[in-house]
Amino acid sequence: MVVESKLMLEVKAILKSFGNKYFNGDKLKRHKVIEDLNAYDEKLIQSLLNNKTINRDFVISLNGKEVFKLNEFIDMFQYKKFWQDSYTNYANKIGLTVGGKFIDECEDVVLDFPYKDTVLKAGMTKEDKQKEDLDPNEIFLNEIIAKDEIDVLFDKKIFKNVKKYSTEGIQPVSEFRKDDNLIIKGNNLLGLYSIKERFAKKAKLIYIDVPYNTDTDSFPYNDSFNRSTWLTFIKNRTEIAKELLDEDGVIAYQISFHQYAYLKVMLDEIFKNANGKHVMTFNTLVRHPDRNLTGDKEFNDVIEYTLIYSSSSNYKMPKISVAKTVDDYIYDVELGNYDKILELNGKNVEVYLPSSYRVRRQLVMQLV
Repeated sequence: MVVESKLMLEVKAILKSFGNKYFNGDKLKRHKVIEDLNAYDEKLIQSLLNNKTINRDFVISLNGKEVFKLNEFIDMFQYKKFWQDSYTNYANKIGLTVGGKFIDECEDVVLDFPYKDTVLKAGMTKEDKQKEDLDPNEIFLNEIIAKDEIDVLFDKKIFKNVKKYSTEGIQPVSEFRKDDNLIIKGNNLLGLYSIKERFAKKAKLIYIDVPYNTDTDSFPYNDSFNRSTWLTFIKNRTEIAKELLDEDGVIAYQISFHQYAYLKVMLDEIFKNANGKHVMTFNTLVRHPDRNLTGDKEFNDVIEYTLIYSSSSNYKMPKISVAKTVDDYIYDVELGNYDKILELNGKNVEVYLPSSYRVRRQLVMQLV
């Protein structure tokens, strides 16, 4: 089922005012619309610009003159299905592209994918699942075509069931103070937009523990566009989180190897500075050697990544200098029974299993 946006309905109404010129029955003659737009057909363009919605979304002011963003408007007619919110013009394909050309046709690289120019509300909590808000067929709102719907979605919200937790217990709340710490339970995308006005450019640290998009995690979109949906999900939240980031702040993403490469390329694009260079601070690897290999895995993935970005290309992570002494490196090794003895180069070497010894910091007492 195709859900028509307000913009789509209004443009169709304008085109139908020209009789059969742009329609063959109920089917739109897209090629004819594009042809007349490229030819700057005066009657067509004037009719479009007289519409308030089109004028608001596709007209900008330059040096006191109004300019119609014609190319952007024409791009809407290039989609696989006429203005269906679920698809971009790349059909069922993921690839590295720039300007619509794939990587083998150009030198610059960006990550392009279906749904990239859309917004996906997508809750991720158990409560959302119970309310069936996580339907895999959930509508993707195109950022241009469905701008009105997106504006409503991200408009100011009223918080319900507000409580204050303190050492004195749970108390009612009548107002928010600047020094209050907030825990917002609900859809994280709507939550971020709800605090945007108050906390824009004030966050020192934003930590995003993204769904890893494996078959065993909580990301429920397992259709043929699974990775595209996942990337859209992260992109929507990253773009608003970036607006909350302070000049001296950082944003960190924890991710496994499954989607690491795709996530890094997309984040590099989002966090580019004015010179076109990304401003990633660094990437850390976290090792989990104690993880057990389960029967559904071919091997045990014990490495996770943390991608860390800043909004400024001049940002440097603060460092803490700690003076070390010889005493910091004095250890005691308590040995139990060795497992076996090996002969190496004529010498006997005792082999101890991890459970057969213990290494601990030696307490050094300084007599005064």
